[in-house]
Amino acid sequence: MADIALIEGKDTAEIQACVERAVKSLNAESVEQALEKVKLTRSG
Repeated sequence: MADIALIEGKDTAEIQACVERAVKSLNAESVEQALEKVKLTRSG
């Protein structure tokens, strides 16, 4: 997350909050599960 924050010019906590919102909005239990759900919706 720190690398993403550095690239985006944002605070690490802000990136973490964005990731947590994304996971929650996808009804996932983890970042990995959220990525799988996104991958499935794009390929289908």
